Amino acid sequence: MIWLCCVSDVNECISSSVCQNGGVCINTAGSYQCQCPSQWTGDNCEIDVDECSNSPCLHGSACSNVNGSYACSCRAGWTGVHCESDINECDTPDQCKNGGTCLNTEGSFVCSCSPGWSGDTCQFDVNECLSLPCIHGGTCTNLPGSYQCQCQAGWTGTNCEQDVNECLTQTPCQNGGTCTNTQGSFFCTCDRGWTGSDCSQNINECLQRPCQHNASCVDLPGYYRCQCVGGYTGYNCEQDKNECDNNPCLHQSTCINLMGSYMCMCLPGWTGQNCQTGNFSYRLQFIFLSTNLLSTQTLKRN
Repeated sequence: MIWLCCVSDVNECISSSVCQNGGVCINTAGSYQCQCPSQWTGDNCEIDVDECSNSPCLHGSACSNVNGSYACSCRAGWTGVHCESDINECDTPDQCKNGGTCLNTEGSFVCSCSPGWSGDTCQFDVNECLSLPCIHGGTCTNLPGSYQCQCQAGWTGTNCEQDVNECLTQTPCQNGGTCTNTQGSFFCTCDRGWTGSDCSQNINECLQRPCQHNASCVDLPGYYRCQCVGGYTGYNCEQDKNECDNNPCLHQSTCINLMGSYMCMCLPGWTGQNCQTGNFSYRLQFIFLSTNLLSTQTLKRN
């Protein structure tokens, strides 16, 4: 009988297909060993390693195992193989709308909105009218990113908070009236003869019958005038006129002042209101008597 002895080692690594998936074959005495890449295992590196079991994807990203590797599906705001790098969203133009300011944060961003806007990206208009910003009866109108107050008369300002001094901005009081400013309004102190909120209405003083002694009243803009009858004077014809001051009585007659008139005490031989008319019959009789008296006195002397 003949015995065969196995004295020579077989180099299994000669076969290129021993170690799979990039594994490196190392021949050993009577065997071999595969040094596998990290993503493979098994005697011949034929078994895929599930890298997702070690949670390589950061910041809550999803891991997907694939043959010989893995892939991370990053959440918004992160990038990189393991989702380890923060994305600066503020590098994207117009990230924040309507003039908002972008502030980068870890894995996200925030917008600091301009007044009148709200929302994550300042996309929503704020209805400021809901907070009733217009005071003193002003009407609020909402606008994109703002609002406008329509103020009541007498008020101004963004929120109708400022009193309008009508006495400075206009001339509300007419016909010499004095203007006094008040909160949200004004009032006029009218000159004599005028009335109304702006002193524009003439007062008819004649309705009060100011003219005395049967005088006629004539109403004029802002005042009145009395047309006095003879014998009276003064603004309201209240003063008796002393007609004797003008010496109306003629021929040395005596003037007597009366209320609203006068009377002349005429000398003999004169008559009429002012003693202006001579009484010739009386004068002839007076001359005749005077002549006879003179003749009688002459005879007695002789």
